[in-house]
Amino acid sequence: MAETFPPDLSSLLYQAAPPQPLNLSIVTPRNFDPESPTVRKMTNPHRMSHYFLLFVKEGEVTYSVDLRPVTATADTVLFVLPHQVRVPPARKGDADFFKLVFDESVLARLPRTYRFWLDPLSSQVVPLSADARRRVWSALGSLEETWAQGQGEPALVLVYLQVLMSELDVAYLAGVGRQSATRDLDAFVKFKALVEERFALQPKVADLAEVLAQSETRLYTVVKAFTGLSPKEFLTKRTIVEAQRLLYYSRPSVKELAAHLGFDDESYFSRWFKKEVGRSVSSFSTSLRV
Repeated sequence: MAETFPPDLSSLLYQAAPPQPLNLSIVTPRNFDPESPTVRKMTNPHRMSHYFLLFVKEGEVTYSVDLRPVTATADTVLFVLPHQVRVPPARKGDADFFKLVFDESVLARLPRTYRFWLDPLSSQVVPLSADARRRVWSALGSLEETWAQGQGEPALVLVYLQVLMSELDVAYLAGVGRQSATRDLDAFVKFKALVEERFALQPKVADLAEVLAQSETRLYTVVKAFTGLSPKEFLTKRTIVEAQRLLYYSRPSVKELAAHLGFDDESYFSRWFKKEVGRSVSSFSTSLRV
């Protein structure tokens, strides 16, 4: 019988693939370069394609987010989601800041979801206690130090990002918890996520309630508690915001805008827009160019 030898296992050894780079940018006064592509994009009005966080150590900075002013201070963190319209201030004064920008692929590599991004309070800011502020800036310092070393080891960067996102989630939801029960928060977060998915289809509130396994009365109570609006009014507001975003940058025709938002009749859409906004589509679009 021929002698047999154990197989050569060297070819079966796991070859770890190099870690994928992170699509992430950090801008602080220490690395601020007004000519860099990242900074030039950040300092010009644009519709976001990434997640954006602004931390202010001293002073305050006011941005326009979806055409309304939002101020970040030492006690708050400003956050902007993909597809929102973000207009930076003409000048930031003497504020000491830390900007963090990353895309969906980075968020997907974190171990859980963070509900503050859905902004159930529609505030665009996370309030920070003194203790939370101290921990957040500690995490930012570690993140900056790690990232500065050749854009950092992705595994370590993700660890600091996880700490940071968790701190912001806890801080934001603490404010929500003072207003409503956790069960109500969960119901509203699911409603808001469903609206984001379907608002351009012009859904009926009854259909949304059915998908969420909620009665219309229960859904009304939850949405009203968080927003002061009925579910139908919330849907209308979300559609108007999207119309304004599109007009801000893409300048569609009324017909194109109506079709994009699920309206079959552009004349009806024009009347609806004027009723909700207080001016015609053309008048609103012209005001954006002034």
